[in-house]
Amino acid sequence: MEQPADREGRRLAVPSRARTRGAAPSGASTGQTVGAVLRRLRGEYGLGTRRLAKRSAVSRRAIQYFEDGSIRPRRCTLAALAYGLEPDNEERRRQILPELVAAAGGEDALARDGRWPQYRAQRFERGLLDGSVALPAPFARQLALNQRADQLMGTAYRLTDELTARRGWMEDGAAMERISAMLTEARRLHEEAGGPVVLQVGGRRIVTGFGPVP
Repeated sequence: MEQPADREGRRLAVPSRARTRGAAPSGASTGQTVGAVLRRLRGEYGLGTRRLAKRSAVSRRAIQYFEDGSIRPRRCTLAALAYGLEPDNEERRRQILPELVAAAGGEDALARDGRWPQYRAQRFERGLLDGSVALPAPFARQLALNQRADQLMGTAYRLTDELTARRGWMEDGAAMERISAMLTEARRLHEEAGGPVVLQVGGRRIVTGFGPVP
């Protein structure tokens, strides 16, 4: 039995003439197939099918099927592809999704979502955790700044513990100055990040930064 990743829409195992008729139809307003629109958008963003598959957590085979018109896409899958194309600009993403839906023939022409949104969410969450699905750039920057601040803070605390365990530690001005510089830089990075960042991925909650958590 085929796995869901290979059946993003209904596979059309029929003769080529009927297959074209049953595949994703042209959009009423654009006159283009979803495959043509998806290829154009990939070109605009400089993405191959392999890279888009990673960024959207949609299988590469499914993307190829969409582009050759052999399966009908589901709305939840088109939404994932829109994110993979444009993770940073939500407004642009809101334009891409209707464009893809229209090119597929409209809402009524899409394959039914059924339980696929849950499956899509699980794949998306796994992609976020393994780093293949990109976070929106502003959020990713906040996360990176806080992670660096956390690393510096942790190193400063560890060095402080090592220092105070030694006799005459108060006379080690160079070590104390180094620790102070680390703490100062950690606070600066934290302020630049705008405070703690919380990332909820499925049942996992990732918190970076220090201070009150929103």
